[in-house]
Amino acid sequence: MTPSPTQANSSELATLVVRASERVKSDFARAVAVFDFPPPLARAVLLLDQPAQMGCLATQMSCDQSYITRLADDLVKRGLATRAPGADRRVQVLTLTPAGEDLKAKLATAVSRESSVVNALTATQQSELSVLLSGIVNAP
Repeated sequence: MTPSPTQANSSELATLVVRASERVKSDFARAVAVFDFPPPLARAVLLLDQPAQMGCLATQMSCDQSYITRLADDLVKRGLATRAPGADRRVQVLTLTPAGEDLKAKLATAVSRESSVVNALTATQQSELSVLLSGIVNAP
């Protein structure tokens, strides 16, 4: 039985999205490798735009709270972040230190420089892709 045009198109789109995702992940890993810094820690640093509850960071990174606790321990040990109780003492808030902010700026530059999305697409195409991906990510 031959797949319908809709099924074939859906399969092709899914394959392209997965391949693009893998390429972006590879670009990211290559960019942060020059800092001798693991990609998950780099992601956490780049996501910390302001002090954040560790649970919120876990949601942003789509991972378990216990994994964020290990990342936070590593960031604190490296002097890149501090962890303190929030208004609700059961909630821990992670904040980048000045060294963490400095590393974040360097990581952002390196990631941008290595990004296939930045290097292969025009500004207009990047904007269009952003709208399309937001639609996918925010779909119910």
